[in-house]
Amino acid sequence: MDRPPGARRHAHPAAGTTHAYELLRDGRFLLLATAAPTAGSELADAVRGWRDQVRAVPVTVAPGGARWPAAVLVRPDGYVAAAADRVDDRTMTELPEPWCGTPKATAATRG
Repeated sequence: MDRPPGARRHAHPAAGTTHAYELLRDGRFLLLATAAPTAGSELADAVRGWRDQVRAVPVTVAPGGARWPAAVLVRPDGYVAAAADRVDDRTMTELPEPWCGTPKATAATRG
């Protein structure tokens, strides 16, 4: 991984030509991931319980570029909160939950 937790996230393009810093302007966490957790799903669906706190953005890593984790959670201040080398349903819960609490959909079912 090129950025360990606690490191400042460099201004790498996240989606097309949009830089990660531009996507942080709304004050939410930014989840950058190279794929959706399950085939046919949308990355945004994986974090729907944190929709008001986390923005999920797919990233494409150029072949031969810097090593990139499969998923990176960036804090609103631009520092890396957590990273993972896989993208699956478990990872999509493990990354934001310590920072954002229980997802709303789960909290509602525990009632």
